[in-house]
Amino acid sequence: TLVNPNPFSEIQLDPWTGLLYFSCVGFFGVLDAGVEMVDPLTLQSMGVIFTETEAGGDILDVEIVSDKIGYAIISTPAFVTDLISFNPQTGVKTATLYAPGDYVLQDIDRSPFGGELFLTDRTVTNPGVRCYNSLTGVQITAAPISTGLPPFDITFSIPVQTGVGDTPAVASLGQNYPNPFNPSTTIPWSLDRGGVVSLRIYDISGALVRTLVSGPVSAGAHEATWDGHDGADRPVSSGIYFARLITGTTTKVRKLALLK
Repeated sequence: TLVNPNPFSEIQLDPWTGLLYFSCVGFFGVLDAGVEMVDPLTLQSMGVIFTETEAGGDILDVEIVSDKIGYAIISTPAFVTDLISFNPQTGVKTATLYAPGDYVLQDIDRSPFGGELFLTDRTVTNPGVRCYNSLTGVQITAAPISTGLPPFDITFSIPVQTGVGDTPAVASLGQNYPNPFNPSTTIPWSLDRGGVVSLRIYDISGALVRTLVSGPVSAGAHEATWDGHDGADRPVSSGIYFARLITGTTTKVRKLALLK
């Protein structure tokens, strides 16, 4: 059971929290809903993290690209669509990136290859797909990529070439040391170039235990230390845990053993 009615956007998994997210519009033209999160393990709603009141309109589509950066297509009370950015942690709108002045924005999607944000623009006189840097919100393409007719939806099957940041960062995740460990362990990892990284600890059931790294990281060798505590700084019990590193299309997993 959701907090708000009328779920509208696609359901997506947020790798920074391990939760599902999507937009609920409630009643169209009324600022009464927002972006809702659901725990996929307990199937319980975790509530709304970004309200339509803060967004300034019905939220038609949403894309969270990091723990502090999200994007949404909204339909304003004047029934025109805008592309906006927001902070998923604070639930605050941060900017309006594109306001074409008509009801023409349909879909946003993040490339799994380079991380760019793509937007369908159905403006009659100049339809196409706009491309943005998902970390800065700056438009990469000088003009919409022509699709002939106005585009409705986007999906990805092969790496996309935009001329900016085409190749996703390649990550490696080393074995933690010591392992088994008590009370703490060091997890080595590296990136061949800068990118958005998520390094989290999960228990044997797949539940999120602790987030060690989340956000943009520079290229090179890195280390993260886990002290055997969860996100609320409570000591966890002995057992098997997993470190999962995610960046671009790369996911690496290592098994950790905590012995007390």
